[in-house]
Amino acid sequence: NFDETGSRVNGRTGWIHCAVTSMYTLLGYSQKRGAKGMNEFGVLPFYKGIIQHDCWASYWKYDVKHAVCCAHLLRELNGILENHPEQLWAKHFKILLVNMKKTKDVSIMNGETQASSHYIGMYDKQYAEILKSAYETNPLPEENKFPSMPKHQGSGIKISTAYLHSEKILSVIKKKHQRFC
Repeated sequence: NFDETGSRVNGRTGWIHCAVTSMYTLLGYSQKRGAKGMNEFGVLPFYKGIIQHDCWASYWKYDVKHAVCCAHLLRELNGILENHPEQLWAKHFKILLVNMKKTKDVSIMNGETQASSHYIGMYDKQYAEILKSAYETNPLPEENKFPSMPKHQGSGIKISTAYLHSEKILSVIKKKHQRFC
């Protein structure tokens, strides 16, 4: 898992970058944000595995396999529901993510490498239905051919993230070593 957070050091804002595995945590500080700070941290430019992250644009610049941190997604969905309680798709998406995690946990406890094809198919279908509901609630303008929403509609960026990166989100139940985050 890779993440970053802002921090004040000697009165200046800087960035703490972290790389986390099941056994280790590496922290580094940089005055730079984004890919420049990540490169300075010295891990991502050389990493060849799967990086799990919060969908921040800088991560997508690296030539690696990507997975989405569902814990970050849940936090964003909570924000949508607190500010836009009428966005029922966000509530359903939260329930889906939690159910996916429970299913994966049980599958791993039973010695399986992933959830059964029955559950994967069921969750794929629910995921598609939730996205359809999200787009029906927040229709795209006619001239917008790309699946993202104008910023003033609040929850749009989360819908487009879910649309664009569905396989990276659904991988949490499809791959044994894919953590929920």
